[in-house]
Amino acid sequence: MKEFNLSKYTVQAEEILIETKKIFQKMDIPIDGLPETMKPDEGAIKLVFVGQYSAGKSSIIKMLSGIDTGIGAAITTQKSSVYDWNDLQIIDTPGIQTGLRPDHDEITYNEIGQAALLIFVITNEGFDQQMGEHFRKLAIEQKRGSNMILVINKMDRTVEGNTAEQQKVIRDDICKVLIPYTPEDLYVSFLSTQTYDEYLEETDPEIKAELLEESGHDAFIDNLNAFVAKKQVSARLQRPLYTLETVLRKAMGISTDDKAIDGAEELINRKLRILDNAKADCMRDITDIIKYTRDNIISEGKRGSLCIKLEKGVTEETIEAGLNEATQNVSKIVEDSQKEINERFSSMIEEIENNIKSEISSQFAHDIAVQLEKVQMPTRLPNGEVSNSSDTAVKVSKHLGNAILNFGLEGSKLAGTVEGGNILSGISFAQSGLAGLSGSMLHEMVKGVGSFVGFKFAPWGALKWAKALGTIGVVLSILSVLKNIYDLVTSADKQRENEEKVRDARNDVREKFNNWANQAYEELTKAVEVQMSKIMDAEITETKKVLQTFQDRRDLLKLRKEKLNNIFSKEQKLMQDIEQNIA
Repeated sequence: MKEFNLSKYTVQAEEILIETKKIFQKMDIPIDGLPETMKPDEGAIKLVFVGQYSAGKSSIIKMLSGIDTGIGAAITTQKSSVYDWNDLQIIDTPGIQTGLRPDHDEITYNEIGQAALLIFVITNEGFDQQMGEHFRKLAIEQKRGSNMILVINKMDRTVEGNTAEQQKVIRDDICKVLIPYTPEDLYVSFLSTQTYDEYLEETDPEIKAELLEESGHDAFIDNLNAFVAKKQVSARLQRPLYTLETVLRKAMGISTDDKAIDGAEELINRKLRILDNAKADCMRDITDIIKYTRDNIISEGKRGSLCIKLEKGVTEETIEAGLNEATQNVSKIVEDSQKEINERFSSMIEEIENNIKSEISSQFAHDIAVQLEKVQMPTRLPNGEVSNSSDTAVKVSKHLGNAILNFGLEGSKLAGTVEGGNILSGISFAQSGLAGLSGSMLHEMVKGVGSFVGFKFAPWGALKWAKALGTIGVVLSILSVLKNIYDLVTSADKQRENEEKVRDARNDVREKFNNWANQAYEELTKAVEVQMSKIMDAEITETKKVLQTFQDRRDLLKLRKEKLNNIFSKEQKLMQDIEQNIA
């Protein structure tokens, strides 16, 4: 079944407007500029039905629009009835020239003057004298023929029904009334609304198709569409569509400079790389320091164990003194290691500061700041204003923050990620550029502390070389008795036994130092990891959050673009259809 194009266009236009408003509200785009309705400025396009009583105007209205106006055999319309239909207006006027209600004629003529399309309805009986005079008054005297479609209803009452042969008979009969117009000029349509009602009730597809054709519905719709195209009635819908198109184009064009935003994101990525690389380099160097410390403690244990020996002049006191010296050397090794680690932390901070300073003072950062200055700014920033310093870093921070806030994020969950309008807060720019970094969380971990890693590594304070000295002490006592005859009285077996005791004592000492080396390695590693986490993790996490804000914004804008492109394409397609429909 065919559609009335004018109604289809108004439905599509209204649907596009409703969808656009929903998308705008979802994307936080102001809807003030959108049309309130897609009706033309002068009001809804009016289709006025006029004709004699009982000609079936109400039935034709129902056939066309589906509106049930309440059908009766007598005078059913006591005054004009207006029906809103898809942003159009259908006006059903009282019957005219009956002599029963003269005031009805006046009501009808008033409505006719506002009609974009005048549908004049008569029955299969054609024009009687009164209706013929009335038709000619409207068509010729009031020059309404150019806006008129003539409909002949109740063709089912004719001898041959709504056939081409019967239509020709009636067409020939009414031509003398239509002069100077022809049936073609008036888009004469032959209908049987009774047959159309039967079509609606029928379920058999073949019979249903036959009834639809006999009703004349599709031929009537073709004539209506031809009239609308010829008279350019649908052109009146173009004005609100042009308004909608203008607002859509503007909305699609309201965006920050993508190049500037991409550049700002690159600055944040560079900052993250600076942090990640500095952390990785520092941890690698400190790990080497800790490994070297462990190896030195082990070496010191090997060296210290060698003071345990069976030689002249070696006493328990000299052995203990040698071992204590070794423990003091280990303490010094750990102390030097901590100092070296702290120096490496400090150099990491200095490296970060220098690299960030290099980035924010680069030509690239300067260019981004200049580009962001051109971005439309909001009138108010949340959580206060950003410094008005001319420093490049401040410009980048300020304008990037403003740009993000201005990009349709107000009121959304993303807006909370922009604090104080400063989306570069991860770099902590302030009035003097790097002054903010010096006072940041990162630098505060160093400033005034003087030491990143510090713990008291002193198991040797309670050390008693009991086992080693106890074993070797027996050997030394024997030597003091034998004195100079050592070589004469000590058998080879006894010598091997004593050497084995010395070796066991040395191994025991080395094991102690090995344990201390591993303890130092573990405690230093743990202390370094804790401190590195305190210094760097918050900075890195915050920077990643800022980068995620860029990604979230990118996802939002991608969705916005997709939605706007889709609705814009629909609007353009409707405009094109209307243009093509205008003859």
